[in-house]
Amino acid sequence: MTVSVNARAAGKLSVYVLGDRLLTTQSVDVKEGTQQVKIAVGKDWGTGAYVMTTLRRPLDAAAGRMPGRAIGLKWFGIDKSTRKLSVELTPPALARPARR
Repeated sequence: MTVSVNARAAGKLSVYVLGDRLLTTQSVDVKEGTQQVKIAVGKDWGTGAYVMTTLRRPLDAAAGRMPGRAIGLKWFGIDKSTRKLSVELTPPALARPARR
């Protein structure tokens, strides 16, 4: 899975995947602008989860800028068609109860 992030400033980006629990986390250094972060999808993630990102901008004393933080949240669905089991049944036309 590829997560696209538009960072307004350079800093440390933490990416969390959240379902009924924390599924995975990853931290990367990013530059200002659009970045792509690749995350491997786990087999136990169910039908979807949330991606939450936190970007921490460090203190820049020379520019007179305090540290900052930006947060993003997005739901994504997982295509389960490759894991779908096709079942074909051929029941009798008539089934009576208590018959062997």
